[in-house]
Amino acid sequence: MLHFQSPPQGLVEGWFAVLGAAMGSFLNVVAYRVPRHLSLIQNSSCQACGKPVAPWENIPIVSWAALRGLCSGCKSPIGSRYVLAEAIAAALYAAGAWKFSVTWTLVAYLILASALLVITLTDLDLMLVPDAISIPITAAGIVTALLAWWTGIALFVANPLIAVAAAAAGYGFFWLIDQMALWIKGVHGIGRGDMKAAAMIGAWLGPTLLMESIAGAIFMGAGVGIIAILAGRSRSARMPFAPMLASGAVLTALLPHWLFSWLH
Repeated sequence: MLHFQSPPQGLVEGWFAVLGAAMGSFLNVVAYRVPRHLSLIQNSSCQACGKPVAPWENIPIVSWAALRGLCSGCKSPIGSRYVLAEAIAAALYAAGAWKFSVTWTLVAYLILASALLVITLTDLDLMLVPDAISIPITAAGIVTALLAWWTGIALFVANPLIAVAAAAAGYGFFWLIDQMALWIKGVHGIGRGDMKAAAMIGAWLGPTLLMESIAGAIFMGAGVGIIAILAGRSRSARMPFAPMLASGAVLTALLPHWLFSWLH
């Protein structure tokens, strides 16, 4: 009988960090091109001079540092958000591997975390959560719950009916808030994209973790809003909320459950 030794502590997390950085590079492309209806398979090029990006210039994090954040052709600055997204993706993937080990739950977490990073970037850039991301990933969460129920695999949600109910609850919660704002103030209180983002989180994490994600998002949103007002930003200025939802969902999935037990 063959016996396989467990890899040294940190090796799996390190491997997933490298994978995450590589995925972060791709997710940057997705976040830029999907809202603009551009092809995902065309080669990348400098937005200033049009110079194609060489393969060695596509190495996550390392290439940006080696180029000192400048295009190798025209020396125009390469936005730091690209390397930040790669670093965040590396951290998300490593944290997931640490929390869930190499399991199907890790796969589910990585799919959701990747989608959340994309909508965070698009919301920060364009105040937009693309339907092309939120709707397919929500559907995938429901299908995954069905497969988990059928096969007995342990996931965040292992019942398609619960996944559908949680997705509906996520959308419905923010729809009600929006309708209340419309009734009281005469303006929309939250975008439909944020409603769909909450539905996506519900489909993958289920109702309990959805509730915790929303609570975390609201607290973070309130904190960021207060800081923005103190910094002189208008109270009526729009603020991207998908990053708060994404942060709340990731923290809820990763942190020990007792941290949010007071919400139950």
